[in-house]
Amino acid sequence: MTPLRSSEEIFLALAGLLPGERETYLLAACGGDSAVRHEVERLEAEEAVSDAALHGAIRSEAAARAGSRGRIGPYRVTRNLGHGGMGTVYLAVRDDDEYRKEVA
Repeated sequence: MTPLRSSEEIFLALAGLLPGERETYLLAACGGDSAVRHEVERLEAEEAVSDAALHGAIRSEAAARAGSRGRIGPYRVTRNLGHGGMGTVYLAVRDDDEYRKEVA
């Protein structure tokens, strides 16, 4: 069977699906073409590797900027407020005695 859409289109459409909808969509969209299905899975694997590398680089940069004393510029990081898909939010306080201020 001929696929209904290109592997790139299928890959992009997966982002909007709930986990339970993924397999049903892939079966229909790939039209039984195992080569297209394989290409979609390859694209997903590449994205996962890229995401992991990006998150690692961000963590390394944040750690380097904070330094061993947990500082970023004149601010001292005091605690983690929360995290999500786009990053982590920390509470920091101005630590240079110029004035008192808390920032996230």
